[in-house]
Amino acid sequence: MKLEQLMEGVPFTLVQGSLDTEIADIIYDSRKAAPGLLFVCIVGTQRDSHAFAADCAAKGVSALVIQHDIDLSAMPGVTVVKVESSRYAMALMSGNLFGNPSRQMTMIGVTGTKGKTTTTHMIKSVLEAAGKKVGMIGTNGIYFMGRHQETANTTPESYELQKTFRQFLDAGCDVALMEVSSQGLMMDRVAGVHYDIGVFTNLSPDHIGPGEHKTFEEYRSWKGQLFRRCDVGVVNIDDENTEALLEGYTCHLPAQLFLHGRRGAFLHDLGNGKLWRSIFAAASLFLLGHNGGTADYHTADKASECPAAGNTLCRKPGNQHPPYT
Repeated sequence: MKLEQLMEGVPFTLVQGSLDTEIADIIYDSRKAAPGLLFVCIVGTQRDSHAFAADCAAKGVSALVIQHDIDLSAMPGVTVVKVESSRYAMALMSGNLFGNPSRQMTMIGVTGTKGKTTTTHMIKSVLEAAGKKVGMIGTNGIYFMGRHQETANTTPESYELQKTFRQFLDAGCDVALMEVSSQGLMMDRVAGVHYDIGVFTNLSPDHIGPGEHKTFEEYRSWKGQLFRRCDVGVVNIDDENTEALLEGYTCHLPAQLFLHGRRGAFLHDLGNGKLWRSIFAAASLFLLGHNGGTADYHTADKASECPAAGNTLCRKPGNQHPPYT
């Protein structure tokens, strides 16, 4: 693929070389440097890989992506492009390299401190029972069409993520389901990915410290970014952080799940959207189970009309089935 095609959608400045340069693959590990490859220089939490640019050039890479100026005097034959954020650029470039597979599947992202893995497994089971072919990414690894692969992170680096989406699509998956971590959002691992559905389970202090988030408020804010990158949001509004987490949201919130002590109210306005009902059911089952007890179904327009005792999924009058059908 020509560099110009690879850079589609990425703001950049051509520092030297040609956009007609042919690129065989993208790397961000300097140990993999070889002719025909493009090396992305990333400013990490532990080291700055711009320091390895000259070594990669000596090994024959065709192009470099840099985030800040470096000495190019020793690499006159290498094409160099400069971007504002090399992580963001790598995410979009990786999508272009693999044909932007996420745009050809239904995308579902689940975020929250607890329950992401459980909820994604539940959603996967519900959708597969409905005949969907689901690829899933999360803490326990990658699952699709009977296969399993290990992952280094809950949300893989953008290159590996886009490569996995490509595998899902080529294998016949029509749904990509994944855990979306705050780190994955903050570090642009999911940049360029738009979700059809975003799910929020709950929030409590976590991942706060060196190399992660400076404060709980920052952690919460990054979690909330998912709801600026999806069409429909499924949220647990019984969590005390939900209102702050949703600040600035741009998605449609057709329903919310309430959990008041040992009582849950599942309100939805989903029409014939069986996919939405499946997602709501899986998320609610996790939360109800996490809260203890079993689920019964009653008809109600609002949470205050639900029975006072027991875990209850309440549905609006006129809906002929519980949310999971």
